Amino acid sequence: MYRLINSNAPAVVDALRRIGDFREYLHLRADLAANGSAPASAEFQRAYRKYWRMNAARLSPAFYERYFELLAQYQAVGLTDLERATRVISDADDANHGLQFSFATKLVHMVDPRVPVFDSFVAGFYFFTPPATDRPFDERLTALLMFHQFLAREYARILDQQLLTPAIGALRREAELDHDVPDERVIDWLLWAWVSLLRQGAQSRGEALFD
Repeated sequence: MYRLINSNAPAVVDALRRIGDFREYLHLRADLAANGSAPASAEFQRAYRKYWRMNAARLSPAFYERYFELLAQYQAVGLTDLERATRVISDADDANHGLQFSFATKLVHMVDPRVPVFDSFVAGFYFFTPPATDRPFDERLTALLMFHQFLAREYARILDQQLLTPAIGALRREAELDHDVPDERVIDWLLWAWVSLLRQGAQSRGEALFD
């Protein structure tokens, strides 16, 4: 599959260019690195929630207060804990917000951009089915953490064996990304774009064909 991404790199990069704005991500990370109080800013929170598509989840103000407080704490110390982050934001203000694992990975990623971001597109690329929502919280969290550990190992293997080097280079050139954006984040984008292309019918249009 990685070979297919490389051979279809122009289509993958074009899909990312159409869907996302790399500048939004870069501005958020720069603001966070330069100003430890940025997460408390209403402007930063609006931009953050828009970029990470958080508004559609319709979470409570208490959730966002806890979320951005934790982001500021982790940024201040430069250390993160994905399991703790998931537990904190999933139980904000003693309310049941469900298991917010994807948002937790995004929080941790903003402090350490080498951390893979989990969402349905990345899960779909690796044919991972998240545990059903009716399963116990700890059982679901354990399964998600195990898959995320696999992602970290797999991204390391991709880089070590240069499995996506052509596509990584193509995206870096197109988006003019410097090395403040690690290759792990570029892999996230490539996997996301590949699944997005296929879900939008690229193959039926004669694009991104398997060979």
